[in-house]
Amino acid sequence: MDACSLGNDRVISSKSAKRVNEALRAEGITVLDPELSMFTQAGGGPRCLSMSLLREAV
Repeated sequence: MDACSLGNDRVISSKSAKRVNEALRAEGITVLDPELSMFTQAGGGPRCLSMSLLREAV
């Protein structure tokens, strides 16, 4: 599990990371936790979803 900081005490995490999300919330962090199982099965996670894509014009 990984989490991606959005700044201002907010993170994106996976819904399946229940213990981590609870610990973050206990520290006053706002946790956005969508269902990401289709991404995590392939080894991805919240950080991967936030990566910028650089594409060259064809």
